[in-house]
Amino acid sequence: MEPRPPPKGIALQVIGMLALLPGAVMHSFALGEATRLGSDWVYLSTPLLVLGAASFAWLLQRKLGTPGLAVGALISLVALGAAGVNLQRTITERVRWRASSRALSDTDRFCEGQVKPNSNALSYVEGAANPTVFFKTGTSGHAESTYETELEVFRPGEYQVEKAALVACMVEKRTIVETCNGYIGGGVAERERVDVQVKVFSIKTGAVVFEKSFEGEAPRACANTEKFYGKSLHLTISGERPAQPRVLATLSSVLKPSK
Repeated sequence: MEPRPPPKGIALQVIGMLALLPGAVMHSFALGEATRLGSDWVYLSTPLLVLGAASFAWLLQRKLGTPGLAVGALISLVALGAAGVNLQRTITERVRWRASSRALSDTDRFCEGQVKPNSNALSYVEGAANPTVFFKTGTSGHAESTYETELEVFRPGEYQVEKAALVACMVEKRTIVETCNGYIGGGVAERERVDVQVKVFSIKTGAVVFEKSFEGEAPRACANTEKFYGKSLHLTISGERPAQPRVLATLSSVLKPSK
């Protein structure tokens, strides 16, 4: 009786089969990561998919010889092609998503005097719910996103320019209402009122659909003695901004909650 040939690397074959897992797992992970704006993990799936496919072809070649290699290569190519198409579709969607998100963020220029309509936005419909993004502009003139939870009901469900109709600019205006002199050392105290002007634009057309100024609270009176800090001989006494409920009540009648 002829001796039985030694096993052909069973452990190596198992390892080869397991090598398929990184590619499959990474591909599934990449599909999810492709929807994230800042993720580059998606690009790591390609080499792992190739590794898994090569391991699969090698395993069949070990089992079935040259025919197994051919079958494994064919199956691997089909699988790689399907995975590639699927992944490319998701990556393309991510590119579109990022561009749309960036376009919506760029509407902050409306609040800086650079009105550039975007035809992809929703049309403004008077009396209806019009999803709105909000920006605040301080004394620097630079617009920044505002994230007050009270405004959440007006915002679009998805941060995409195609899902928004309006951009609301909340511009801070500071007005000196009184200058107080006569303090020791020549100190000067200024009382200022902080008003807020709300201006709402249609993103699609650039037209102003609402504009209103809200007067802030009066600052406290100048005291007989004031504390000046450091070497400064100037003090600003600021009043409170307009009460948020008052501003929101007016906005609600114009914008209508979208959530």
